[in-house]
Amino acid sequence: MRILSWNIRGLDSNVKISELMKLIRIYRIEMVLLQETKKEDLKDTEISSFWCNDDFEFRFSKEMGKSGVSEQVIVWNAIVEVRRKNKNRWFMAGDFNAIRSNSERSGCSYRQTEILEFNSFIEACNLFDMPLSGRKFMWFRPGNRKSRLDRIFVEGEWFNENSDHEKEDVVDLSVKLRRVKGALQKWNLQNYWNVDIEAKRMEKRINELDIKSDADGLDVREREEQLSCTRRLWDILKENEDIWRQKSRSN
Repeated sequence: MRILSWNIRGLDSNVKISELMKLIRIYRIEMVLLQETKKEDLKDTEISSFWCNDDFEFRFSKEMGKSGVSEQVIVWNAIVEVRRKNKNRWFMAGDFNAIRSNSERSGCSYRQTEILEFNSFIEACNLFDMPLSGRKFMWFRPGNRKSRLDRIFVEGEWFNENSDHEKEDVVDLSVKLRRVKGALQKWNLQNYWNVDIEAKRMEKRINELDIKSDADGLDVREREEQLSCTRRLWDILKENEDIWRQKSRSN
């Protein structure tokens, strides 16, 4: 099974919806988990717009979690209770805003209580925390502050059945999102100022800075460059979308 989890931080952007459609199509995604949609509600017509057909099931819930440990524990305890009463197979993924060890956070404070409570929650749910492939951290802020927040939890039996098969894998968006830009198709040999090449150049530089950030941290100039490249990449994707829309109208 191919699963996509994305902390999308708002689902109103046409650029993000376009990227989501490409991810689903390119990687033949079978299950999508979106966090922080900034929506009060989601209609099935909105889902079908990026799923590209009407053959799907979906569930939507408003924001539940809080940033404080005490508030998080209330939510975690509620999940544990549901887990104990429900004997179906479980899969959880998303931004849990908590760490399991001090190695998962750098340059910012944390409390040992948070680590103990989060590990107790995972143990009570009897779920397997899937290891990362690629970057160690997923959240970055000025001053070389960084942390791991996103996770995927599965049952051990489910993991054994859905791994090591040619047609099945779990897609970690934090890795795939940086690479999907390279899948943008050149729709014209004379594609104006070559959107694809500049997008790849921006993506390459962002990845270089990401690797350096994980290893040694970034100075102020490099952090500003990282932010500038990221903004430029999203601008390029938006321009590419506009070009495609104009081309479709002309046809």
